[in-house]
Amino acid sequence: MRFRLRKPTAISDEVLCAIIMLSGLLGKLSAGMGLICNCIGLALAAVLLLNCFIYRRISLDVYALFFGGFLLATLNILFVGQLQLQKYAIILIIYFAAGLYLSMAETLNYNLWRIVFFVAVAVVMYNWMTTVDEYHLFYGTSRNFVSVFLLIFLIPLVYAAYLNNRKISALYYVLIFVCSVSAIGRSGIAFTGLLLGAIYIYRVFMNPKVSVRTKYLHFSLLCVALIVFLAMQTNVMSALVQKLFSRFIEMSNLQEEPRIKILSSYLESVDAWWKVLLGSNSRKIVYLQKWNGNIHNSYMLTHATFGLIGMIALVVGVISAICMLIRDGKTELGIVLSIFAMRCLVDSIFYAQLGDAIAWFCMLYALPRLRGGRKVYFLVRSEET
Repeated sequence: MRFRLRKPTAISDEVLCAIIMLSGLLGKLSAGMGLICNCIGLALAAVLLLNCFIYRRISLDVYALFFGGFLLATLNILFVGQLQLQKYAIILIIYFAAGLYLSMAETLNYNLWRIVFFVAVAVVMYNWMTTVDEYHLFYGTSRNFVSVFLLIFLIPLVYAAYLNNRKISALYYVLIFVCSVSAIGRSGIAFTGLLLGAIYIYRVFMNPKVSVRTKYLHFSLLCVALIVFLAMQTNVMSALVQKLFSRFIEMSNLQEEPRIKILSSYLESVDAWWKVLLGSNSRKIVYLQKWNGNIHNSYMLTHATFGLIGMIALVVGVISAICMLIRDGKTELGIVLSIFAMRCLVDSIFYAQLGDAIAWFCMLYALPRLRGGRKVYFLVRSEET
């Protein structure tokens, strides 16, 4: 039994979803904007969820996931204290609504999501160019989120392209990489570079329509690029390297923010069975107080806020969605989501962040395909039962 829209995507509802996503980004510009955008997002999300309820567009599975999350969050608020009520409302109402809509839409307006993507690029880069703080480019958010925000808005665009049988230009991936290098965030440069390389390999070397001669030509170009990169390490080009990749070069930055130590400190705090089940309050860990309890790992932060069951549901949902998309021929979207999933290992992209919408999208995309008339075990296509 699958949930789906009874008619082609209503553009009014789709615009609501797009505005909800953009409100999450604009709310990162300041504390005042955050309050205003959260109120707008809650109102629009309520309308979107009400439409789904009135027209019976969703199945009991979705209700179970929604109220299951509510139960886990309530237990956390009562017994752990990591999850704040206002942040929970943002996670479960605003971003749940956006993720739900994207997961069940049979059609998406490609031009709309292309406009939304470029609006996001403009907002992110304008804020980057005008900020006076070189590290906190957004309200309470580091420069690494330049690439995070753009990656999040790329996902619905790539999905819309698949639903409309279109292929987005590789320049979108190049643009994200250039923006990430400009922001000089280690994680942003590394993971958007990995994304660009993965898309390049998929489109050229794994494409049977590309001739062997063309593949050899591209391989030669890669060798030239490698030589240029090595040349940049010389004294002549060292100034340019220092400017673009200073966060990699300055070892002091690595010593000041050791993510492995942050992660191990959280795991050490999970020292009782009820903490394993419900999560631990990372803000009370002495070593993590410098970062206000930021574990720098979205999956562990999910454990801290939703407990073991919530973390398992997230991991299974993300992996299943990626594998199902690749199995169904939406390989490029699967690649983008894979990079997003890996990116979540080194930054807190969930917990009242825009990334929650993508997390809900993955879980809700996978949920109806894991049961009903078909059993799906990752990349193995099974017979109808």
